Amino acid sequence: MATIIYTIGSNPGRNFPGTSTGVAAAIAAIPNEDDGNHYVLAFGKETEIIYEGTLRFNNKVRHAGRTITVTAAAGESYLDHPNVEQNRYAYSAANGAAIAFSGSYGIAVETDAWVFLRDLQIYHIGFAPDVGIRTHTNSVVENVIMKLAYGGNYTHGIDQGGGIVRNTLVQLENSNVDGFHYGENNDTVTENCQVVWEPAVAGSRPAFVSDLSRTTLRNCAGFGGSAFVNNAALFNGSNNASDAAIGFGSGNKDLVQAADQFIDYVSTTTADYRTKDTSVLVDAGTKPSSDNIRSPSGSRQQGTAIDIGAWEQPSPIQSPTANITSIVVSGQNVTISGTTTAAPTNGVCSIQPASIAYNNAVAQGSIDLVLTEGQFQVQFSGVKVGRYSASVSVKNAYYETAATNSIGDFSVDGALATSVVQEPVDGQVLTVHGTTSGNPTSGILIVPAATANPGGAVDQQVPVTLGAGTFTVSVALPAGNYDAGILTFTTAAGTSLPQAGTRSVVILGINGNPTVPGDEPGAGKTASINLVSTNGIAIDAGPALKFAWFDQATPDLFDAPTDTGTVVVGAGGTLKVALANSLKVSGQVGWLVVSNSDGDPAAVHKAFSGPVKVD
Repeated sequence: MATIIYTIGSNPGRNFPGTSTGVAAAIAAIPNEDDGNHYVLAFGKETEIIYEGTLRFNNKVRHAGRTITVTAAAGESYLDHPNVEQNRYAYSAANGAAIAFSGSYGIAVETDAWVFLRDLQIYHIGFAPDVGIRTHTNSVVENVIMKLAYGGNYTHGIDQGGGIVRNTLVQLENSNVDGFHYGENNDTVTENCQVVWEPAVAGSRPAFVSDLSRTTLRNCAGFGGSAFVNNAALFNGSNNASDAAIGFGSGNKDLVQAADQFIDYVSTTTADYRTKDTSVLVDAGTKPSSDNIRSPSGSRQQGTAIDIGAWEQPSPIQSPTANITSIVVSGQNVTISGTTTAAPTNGVCSIQPASIAYNNAVAQGSIDLVLTEGQFQVQFSGVKVGRYSASVSVKNAYYETAATNSIGDFSVDGALATSVVQEPVDGQVLTVHGTTSGNPTSGILIVPAATANPGGAVDQQVPVTLGAGTFTVSVALPAGNYDAGILTFTTAAGTSLPQAGTRSVVILGINGNPTVPGDEPGAGKTASINLVSTNGIAIDAGPALKFAWFDQATPDLFDAPTDTGTVVVGAGGTLKVALANSLKVSGQVGWLVVSNSDGDPAAVHKAFSGPVKVD
C-alpha cells in the first residue's frame, strides 16, 4: 500500500498542468477500482486554477479503507503564506492555492473511499443548481475557505449529505443562498463553521437549513443572513451556552453585529474576516475530533478553546528574552546556559575576543541554542586560549532580542606562570624565573620602554627557557626607564593572557648597574656620602663595602631594599652607590645602609645607616 501524489499547477515539475484539462487528467488518473493505494491531488499556488466543470469523485477507488485527499501542495496553502497573520482573510488566490469551478457543483463526493478536502480556497462561479461542495457519508472538509457567487433556488454553499465539515468559512456573494443545507438523513456533523454574507449583500436565506434528525451542529455561526432555521432536529448535538449569544436558538443575527467581529466588514471589495480580539467567535469552538486541523497561528488552539471558523485568533506575540546565567570553562570546552521568557522558537550564541591588550582569543562562529522550557544551553569545543565576551540572541516569528549577561567576560586559560621571581639587576641584565602549569611549549617575556619617560629605553621581547614545570629568562636592557613587563606562554590551545613578569626598572648605562668596585656610575642615578672611620681617617681604600638603599626615608629594615650592590669608593672617602631601581629624583631623601660585614657574626665589622639625598 502506497500514497500516490499528483501535483497540479503551472510550475515545471508538476504532474499535470494547472488548466481545466490538466485537472480532468489528474482526476482520470485516479482509478475507479481499488488498487491498494491512497491518492492525493495537490494544487499549486502559482496561479488560480479555473476548472470548467465539477470535480467529481463519484465511484473513485471503491474501497472504504482507502483515501483520496484534495489539498494544497506542500507549503502552498493560504495557511502557509509567510504573511498569513497579516493577510486579508477571505478568498484570495494571492494568498495560496485556489481553484475556481464553473460546473453545477464545485466538488462532488460520492464514493466508498474516504475523501478529505483540506487547506484549500474554493470559488464556485457556476450557475443554478449551484452548490460549492457536495459531500457524502465518507467525507471530511476542514480548514477550507468556500466562496459562492451565484444565488437561486437550490443554491447552497455546502450541501452536506453526510460526513464531517469543520473549521470552514463559507463566504457568500449573493443574498438568495443558504450557507449549509442538509439534504440527506445521514449521520452528519458540522462543527466550528462560519457563514458570512459579504458586506454588500443582505442575505435573505438562513445560514443553516435542516429538518433531519441525524444532523449535529456544534458551535457554528452566521453573519449577514436571516435568522437561523430553528428546530430540534438541526440542533441535535452539544450546542453550548455561547450559541445563544451568537445567533442560535431564540437569538438572531441582530444580537451580534458583523462589523464588531471582523477586522474589515465594511469594504465591498477587500472584506477581511480575520476576527478581532473581542469577537464572540474567539475561544467559542469545540475541540475538533482530529488533530490535523491547522490554523494560521500554528497550534489550532490559541486560547481557552479553539475559535469558530477556519481562522484562529493568534495569541498576543511577546518579544522573547534571554539571560546568560552560567559560563563553565573546562579545558577548551565552554558551556553557556541561561534562562528565557516568552518561549523563543530558536536562537544563536557566539563568542568574540574581549577588548584587552595582548589577547590572542579567536572568535567562534554562531551555534544554535538548545532550547527547553524557560532555558537554553550551548557548548563550544576547541576554544583557543584567551579572554572572551559571549553574546546570545533569541527569536520567535516576529521578534529577535539580544540576551543580557549576568556573568560578564570569561577566560580560557592555557599554560600559566604559577610563581615569578625577579632577581636584582646585574649590570644591564634583568633575570626572571619561576614555575609554570599547563605544560607550555614556549614562552615570551616582554619588557616595554616606559610610556611616560623612556629615557632611551627600547622595548624588549625575548623567549623564555622552559624546564619541567619551570622557566627562566634573562634580558640585556639598554639604558633607560622600563615599565612593568609581562609573560605569556603558548600551547597547542593558544597563547595565554598576559601575566605580570617584571617590575619597573631603571638601567643606568655606562657599564650597567655597578656590581664591583671601579664601575663608575657616570650619568646614572646615584647617591653619595663622605664617611670616615672611627679614628677620623677618611675611607679611601680598604675592604669592599656593600650597600642597601631604601626609597622610604624611614624604612623597616626587614623589608626588601630598593637597590643593593657594592659601593664605589672615591678619593677622599666619597662613597657612591648606583640606584638602578629607585624612584627617587635628585635632592629627595632615601635611607642608605653601608657595611663591610662578610655575614659572619664573629667577625669585626663596621656599618653606616642613615638618611642620604639622591645626587
